[in-house]
Amino acid sequence: MNNLPLQRVLQALTDKGLRFSKQSKGFLAQCPAHDDKNPSLSIAEAPDGRVLMHCQAGCTIESILEALGLKMADLYPERLEPSPKKETIYQYTDEEGNLLSELVRLEGKRFYHRRPDGKGGYTNGLEGVRRVPYRLHELVKAERVIVVEGEKDADRLVKAGMGCVTTFPDGAGAYRSEYQQYFRGKKVIFLSDADRAGVSHSLKASASLNEVAEWLKLVEPFSDAKDVSEWLDKGHSTAELVDRIAGTSDFDPASLPEWTATFLENHQDGKKKRSGSLLNILDTNALLTKAYEPPEWVIPELLPVGLTILAGEPKAGKSWLTLQVSLDVSRGKTTLGAYPTNQGQILYCGLEDSPNRLQTRMHKLLNASEWPKDGDLDFVDAGGLSRIRNGAIEELESWLMSKDNPRLIVIDTYGRIAEDTSGNRSVYLHDVEMLSGLQKLAMKYGVCILCVHHTRKERESTKRTSSVSGSFGLTGTADTIILLETSSPGNGVLRIGGRDVVSVSFQVKLDLTEGGWLIEGDAPPPGLSPTRTDLYRLIEQSEEPMFYTDIAQRLDRHPKTVNRLLNDMVRDGVLCKTDSGSYALPGNRLAG
Repeated sequence: MNNLPLQRVLQALTDKGLRFSKQSKGFLAQCPAHDDKNPSLSIAEAPDGRVLMHCQAGCTIESILEALGLKMADLYPERLEPSPKKETIYQYTDEEGNLLSELVRLEGKRFYHRRPDGKGGYTNGLEGVRRVPYRLHELVKAERVIVVEGEKDADRLVKAGMGCVTTFPDGAGAYRSEYQQYFRGKKVIFLSDADRAGVSHSLKASASLNEVAEWLKLVEPFSDAKDVSEWLDKGHSTAELVDRIAGTSDFDPASLPEWTATFLENHQDGKKKRSGSLLNILDTNALLTKAYEPPEWVIPELLPVGLTILAGEPKAGKSWLTLQVSLDVSRGKTTLGAYPTNQGQILYCGLEDSPNRLQTRMHKLLNASEWPKDGDLDFVDAGGLSRIRNGAIEELESWLMSKDNPRLIVIDTYGRIAEDTSGNRSVYLHDVEMLSGLQKLAMKYGVCILCVHHTRKERESTKRTSSVSGSFGLTGTADTIILLETSSPGNGVLRIGGRDVVSVSFQVKLDLTEGGWLIEGDAPPPGLSPTRTDLYRLIEQSEEPMFYTDIAQRLDRHPKTVNRLLNDMVRDGVLCKTDSGSYALPGNRLAG
């Protein structure tokens, strides 16, 4: 085995004066990426000669290599060195033809975006780059334009003499409402790929573009090819394509072509119906080289794209909270009195509410301020959404496909669409099945689906995941968990956490004269008794650490009892004790 990569890494450590020692399965070394007094970098050699490194402190492989003066290729034997050849570069330009970004296609149909760095080179990703349709400098001058699903197909049709042809960055599902402006007054022809994602994408984009285009045609996908390039490769001609376009009626979103329903029914799994199944494999190099966008947010830092469960006791004010958030997001207004929102279109399913109740609550929350624009906030009232196994997913997807900027779906309550478990079937597996379809739908369309649910009647734990009613299948499937805990009517604590959310807790108050729930400050840690909460609040409000005698006097409690409780809270990590014997919150700069 060629062990040159391992020797290269060990030599780099030696050159930096870092210690390392031989272990049973490799080496343990001081990490060069942080002040590592106790060696925490594990180094091993894979069977194929690659060097594997892992820092227990969490340093990334990129930071370790940079500190050692090495490159990723230095970890590979020469014969395994990853050096995919660039096949094609697709340039995205502005209206004047100036370069905005490039999509690089590598061998194996792998892609990544890059942008000019202003120094003659490139930086991976699209951060800060304006998103535009492909060949925009040609699109703005054209009267007629064909829209396809990929840059390869667009270039193929341009070379074949089909005029202006465009696509959208990242293909199916990536349509943005801001693209609409470039198609105003144009004759638009949409060629969809022959798969469910392609047709869903084309229906959504067509509904949007049809609002501004002179006319739009949505051409039925090819029955004998996955896309137009493959169709031409099979011997078909551009003359046949012209005839196919001419025979297509103008698009009408109120009366979709008959073929769309049949196509989507026959492609329910995302591929044409067939026997057997194939895994959707993503190889390591594709995963490491693709430039992924950061998580999208409905409410930045609080409510991300994905599946969210909001749980609380009955009559705690959950419906007021979800309706308030829906109104704020539909108008792009600040919510909870503190957090800006990303404006988008909302579907609010008030499955326990009558239209009269919804109307009354909206008037109280809006407080005579501006109403959402038509189409930005839609409602489904009691009984208006099927159970999950009876078509709820399909009904929600049809709404998503009809919108150009969907952002949030609220289901109040989840119990109205869930199915009862039956027989000896695992409750956990049942709950996972119920929510998985909603989670996949949310990820597919880049929206948040927020399900209102209940907490357990008897709290078994202070943890968010243990407080939600049902099995761990619910909380394990959801991406974000929100708990609304009320201590008295209109007063409570909002606790938020999840895969993409840093856990936070807020003291909140319901004030309908001010637009609903408002954040009043940080909440105490979960699980504190009323007495300990009083101690915590008093210390939190103090400008300096406090001695137990002062605390006992302020709260009119026995000093020995207060001292014992404070020491218990220090033991539990809720408070900290200074060198002088006073008490403060953890992280208080005065605590010493």
